[in-house]
Amino acid sequence: MSSVKKRAVKIRVFVEIFLFSSLPALLDIAFFGELVRQDLFFIFYTVIFVLLFSFYDLLPAFIGSILAIAEVIGISFYYINTSVLTWEDVLTASHFHTLLGGFILCILTAFIRNRILIGRRRFLERYKQAVHRVAILEKRISILERVHQVLENRVSSQKDSITLLHDRVKKLASLNLDEALNTILDTIALFTNMSVGEIWRLNEVENILVPAAVYGWSTDKTQSASRSLDGTIEGYVFRNKQLFSVRMLLNSAEFDRFDTRKNILTLPITISGKAWGVLNIQKLPFEYYSQYTESILEILLSLSEPYLRHIVEYEQLQNQQELDPITGYPLFTLLYKSLEDDIERTKYEGGSVSLIIMEIVNFDELEAQVDRNQLRRLPFELKEVIDQTKRIKSKAFHYKDDNQIALLVNGLDHDGTSFFCLDVLALLSGYTFSANSQNYPVELILGFSTATNANVTVDSMVAEAEHLLSVQRL
Repeated sequence: MSSVKKRAVKIRVFVEIFLFSSLPALLDIAFFGELVRQDLFFIFYTVIFVLLFSFYDLLPAFIGSILAIAEVIGISFYYINTSVLTWEDVLTASHFHTLLGGFILCILTAFIRNRILIGRRRFLERYKQAVHRVAILEKRISILERVHQVLENRVSSQKDSITLLHDRVKKLASLNLDEALNTILDTIALFTNMSVGEIWRLNEVENILVPAAVYGWSTDKTQSASRSLDGTIEGYVFRNKQLFSVRMLLNSAEFDRFDTRKNILTLPITISGKAWGVLNIQKLPFEYYSQYTESILEILLSLSEPYLRHIVEYEQLQNQQELDPITGYPLFTLLYKSLEDDIERTKYEGGSVSLIIMEIVNFDELEAQVDRNQLRRLPFELKEVIDQTKRIKSKAFHYKDDNQIALLVNGLDHDGTSFFCLDVLALLSGYTFSANSQNYPVELILGFSTATNANVTVDSMVAEAEHLLSVQRL
């Protein structure tokens, strides 16, 4: 309430109290002191006192009572001085008893009014609390209905969602990094209703994270945005390769030192076991925030990792970083380019080109016993054994995983490549290699595809060879 309104209320209360307290005195003046003489004056005052304490707070009622008593004393003195009344007419036992009864009634009235006000205030508080609880319950019901609807839609469209996710992931089979990252963000927005999110990538020169792709951002923000590796959630996730979810704030104080207002879900993007970037979701509908969403994001990033690795390797090829520093053999991106060139050559020269993918199945078991760098050289040692034994020479490349290499063989048709793979499996069936003064067996599987004309694409050849590998893994 403003000061002007408060002042108006105080003036109104004062006027009302003044009129109430002056009413008996005015009536007595009108009847020339007959009210005092006949004890009616004090009865009027008793009624006025009760009314004051019934309708007003204690302080205004007390002021009104004092004012009324002052008026009766003044009128009594006036009548006594003018010989209309005597002291015997005013100071009588009945007047005293009347005032005493009025005083008792005032106390009872004030007590009753106070209890009524307290009860009313408690009732209003309980009513407000009830209204507040009802509002909270209605909000929770609304949220739960939305969550239920989302879950029901997920269950009813589970098959379609899997198909959609598969189709979206297949779009990542491109060597355009910007296009692939934007596809990831669009897919996340499609499955989670994300309204603002981004993918951060390490700037090795400045040692900070910069936006590699954004969703729901303005252009101005994108150009000037960056994240520190030390004082941000994005940097924490990048350094530790651990997921951050806003629910973790309730479980521990580990993240209290970070500003988490722009982090609902933050996940690391790893390529070949190394942190490459960070996916961060800033704004997400409440009904979509769940462990199901976290699982979807982890699955999507896991499915995207081979494609991103392919693209990053292609970037390295563009930067003249074509050879693996450990093995010295060309990376997968150079295989892709070489295979494209070989397919194009068959258009003019004829012949064929075959892609053979060789995979060490027990690589993870061997890694527990042997250094990983040594294991990464093992497939190429096998390739040298093949070259020494077979009259057909092949070009070797790193493939997508450390336990895989790709061989490009010219001059073999589909049947010839199939027989060549069978011979290789027979040759290396009992192969063992030595490390740490022990011999370890090697388990191999081979997948292949052959192109005899320029209408075949690299992607189709890779897909066919990988399909044969996947069948043998079952």
